[in-house]
Parts: sequence; C-alpha cells; structure tokens
Amino acid sequence: MRQFLIHNAAEGLRAIESGAQWLTLANPTPEAISELIPLCNSAGIIFVIEGNPDMALNTLVNDVRVSGICIKNSENSPAEIREKLGPHAIIGYSASSADEILALANLDIDYFTLPSSEMADSLSEVETPIVAVGAEQTPPGFSGHLF
Repeated sequence: MRQFLIHNAAEGLRAIESGAQWLTLANPTPEAISELIPLCNSAGIIFVIEGNPDMALNTLVNDVRVSGICIKNSENSPAEIREKLGPHAIIGYSASSADEILALANLDIDYFTLPSSEMADSLSEVETPIVAVGAEQTPPGFSGHLF
C-alpha cells in the first residue's frame, strides 16, 4: 500500500498524483481537511488525520468525513473515539515502544505506528498491523507483520 505522511493540502495533492492509496495528515487544519476530503473520496484514497478526534468528527464535506484518526500516546481512549466516529472509522495509535503496543494490543485499534528502531520480535504475536515509521523494509530480526 502506498502510504504517505503529509503536512498540508499541497503535499496531499502531490501524493495523490503519485498514486497514493492512503494519506495521513500531520497537524491537521480544518482548511486542509476540507480540501483533501473530496479529492481522497473521489479517488478512493484512505484519509486519516493525526491527533484530534473532534476535528475528525466535525469537519464534513458533502456529508463525508475523514476515514479515521491516528492518536498519539493516551490522548483519548480508542473506545471513546470509536463511539464518536462510528464502527467503520480507522483508528490508529502512535506508540513509542514495543511494550506500549503489547499493553494496548487487546483494545479496539486498527493499526499501530512505531519507530522502526523500536521494533522487537515480541511484537510478532500482536495481530494488529504495525507500521514501522522510518523503515524502508522490515527491520532486521522482526518476524511480525507490517503494512
């Protein structure tokens, strides 16, 4: 899957033109979200924002919201976010350690992100997909599944 981390709508447009299948908007603004929702929706691209569940919930363009949200650390509980955004929302969690993922593995989270330097073989038992941030390939010695 061609996944891009973007910081504004212009980067999002370039990523879409490059064949993106998934965009994650860091430091989202209502303006950038409003500009990207119709582009992603018409192209069938997954569009996730980082950090702000209320912004994800309240920014609508033609009755369409973002696909989901990636929360960092324990900003909000995944259960609260799922309740607000609905059962089809994608909920990601940006972890800082393998231990943090292991502690949260049984929660209703669709994917985790983790710095590639923090990958550990103990994560191979986690069924939730893990995105190795900063990795161009599977980290050495890691036998789990990444996407």
